[in-house]
Amino acid sequence: MIPNFFPTDPRFYLREELGLRQSRRPQYSLRAFARDLEMSPSFLCEFLAGRQGISKERVYWLAKKLSLPDEQREHFWDLIESKFGRSPDSKKMAGLRVVQRAKTHKSKLSLERFRLVADWYNLVVLEILALPGPQYSSKAMAEILGVSEKEVRQAVARLKTLELIREEIGEDGETRWQVTEDVTSTEEAGSNDAIQYAHQQMLQMQAAQIEKKGVDRRESVSVTFSLDDQDWPDFRRELKEAIVGVVSKYGLKQTGKNQVACLSAQVIKLLEEKND
Repeated sequence: MIPNFFPTDPRFYLREELGLRQSRRPQYSLRAFARDLEMSPSFLCEFLAGRQGISKERVYWLAKKLSLPDEQREHFWDLIESKFGRSPDSKKMAGLRVVQRAKTHKSKLSLERFRLVADWYNLVVLEILALPGPQYSSKAMAEILGVSEKEVRQAVARLKTLELIREEIGEDGETRWQVTEDVTSTEEAGSNDAIQYAHQQMLQMQAAQIEKKGVDRRESVSVTFSLDDQDWPDFRRELKEAIVGVVSKYGLKQTGKNQVACLSAQVIKLLEEKND
């Protein structure tokens, strides 16, 4: 769920949830989604096509299944009512509430901030644009990242909207993007859902790169070990400090940059928690 984002289309909630689930499990189907929501596949298809509304009881049920906060739940219902309501007055009032929430919460920026973190390639595009010398084209960046040119263009537009880049005229008279922010860590930005979404995508991308990049183009370290569970908080803290220290040493240099690296470190406790 995207914090403070109030969509204008009631289908957004289910489309977004389906996308999140498919990012975790690429084989996850619309039929499986309907099963998990306890809906018929045909009804779900009709709703996603915009041809079918949902009852208030069903909206509240879905809101519970999707863990939507109360205000998002009410917004979901207002979207349905404003489009499929039987009474002109109730449709009008629901539409006014929809518009008011979007204005109050600056909904568009909330969505862009979520997407900035959730879609892993946004911050990589930011790093590539920060490199000195001739800038890469959208086509070149798409080929490097394994995404579409459309996604790269959307990433550039998103970075511009969030004022992370701006257009400038260089000494050669050419227009280029100037990066206004240097930090590209997701840890302090976005919601937990966005960060989780980004981590999953990043790991999938790196798994795919194992077959494409030789050992001289990547570094992989996998270690399995046992430890005292009471040491877990200190271990996490020290590991993060060590990683940040190394990245800062090389990543914060102001000159000589001509490469972009993607680092993901995942440490997982495998055993279930035991209560004394």
